[in-house]
Amino acid sequence: MATTFQDETSFDLATLRNLNKTSLPSETSRIAALNEARALVRRLEQPWERMYDIAWTYPAFIASFRVAKDVNAFEYLSSVPQSSAQLAERIDAVGGADVDPVLLRRVLRVLVLEGIVGVAEGEGKEDMYVETEMSRALKDPEGVVTGLDVYLLAGIQQERRLPEFLRETGYKNPEDGERPPWKWIEGVQEFEGNRWSWMGTMRPELQKKFNLFLGAVRRDSVGWTELYGAGKVVEGWDGKSVVLVDVGGGNGKDVGNFARAIEGKWPAAKVVLQERREVIDGLEESIGQLHHQVELMPHDFFEANPVQGAKVYFLHAIIHDWADNKAREILARVREAMKPGYSRLLLFDRVVPERASHWDSRTAALDINMMCNYASLERTEVQWQALIESVGLRYLGYRKVPGPSSFIEAES
Repeated sequence: MATTFQDETSFDLATLRNLNKTSLPSETSRIAALNEARALVRRLEQPWERMYDIAWTYPAFIASFRVAKDVNAFEYLSSVPQSSAQLAERIDAVGGADVDPVLLRRVLRVLVLEGIVGVAEGEGKEDMYVETEMSRALKDPEGVVTGLDVYLLAGIQQERRLPEFLRETGYKNPEDGERPPWKWIEGVQEFEGNRWSWMGTMRPELQKKFNLFLGAVRRDSVGWTELYGAGKVVEGWDGKSVVLVDVGGGNGKDVGNFARAIEGKWPAAKVVLQERREVIDGLEESIGQLHHQVELMPHDFFEANPVQGAKVYFLHAIIHDWADNKAREILARVREAMKPGYSRLLLFDRVVPERASHWDSRTAALDINMMCNYASLERTEVQWQALIESVGLRYLGYRKVPGPSSFIEAES
């Protein structure tokens, strides 16, 4: 019989075990606790343990995750405990994958230890599995599970070949938006477009998965209008101009939320969603009219903006996709459309700290992804101010809100 080690840390460990999302009063405190928990793990780990995870644990997790997804294991998990044999039988009967129960049990062990799958409590239930919040989320084939496809279709190649690219180029920081690392990685150096156009023409399945994953990530996030305040956008509106132009607004979630927030008090206010022609065509086909106050407008943000003198030009996570030279082109086109003394630029993007230890791991990883895919970067306030002022706009400052992004404002 195993002995339990009891010492003065027992109470603290119990407190840690009972801590969860509902224990915390706000999103800010949840994120702070999460960062502290990650820092605690790093302080407790031995160097060999960290390298063991990098060499063996993480690859085994990805492989096990992929197997479980391929046989639709998440679909058949429920709150009712099932053995690996019972789960394998359901998978075979309904899904058609004749998975060996012994193999499935080995895969499930890995997923249990990563918190993806739960295991039933009690004697005799060692091989009984239940769903978790995470596994429930993975049941939606167009939800967060698409992130695994994005990794397997693209991310794994970047991990393997980005170091080769940097060695070949003498370890220079990639800054040429026309020749980002991904072109070398994919062997398409002669392709003239950017990663978005390449995915659309050459890898439509990757583009579909990427768009689904991005949509899933944002789906449950707090809308920007709640964080910024719709009334603050309309403040100073002359009642005649377009009140807001969402430049590169994607699937229209942002602009739709904004329109619904203002329709009661400002029913005559006009809002414009600008996106690439193929995106607009897809929106018109799938949903028709987004909102009666929203106009769908095909537009390339490297071209002159047809909406002149709007109150606010809004760009959500657009500029971080572009190197400084290309970002200046985008911002310059917006500045040219702005009415001096009236229009305002509102960016909803990440503003990262100067000190590395104040970054979070996801943002640091995203910065490397931006470098690889676009030769771009996540910017500090100093870098944002320099970029904005370089196109003749006046930088007004930024405001941090719960979550990874901040509101950055400028005027002409």
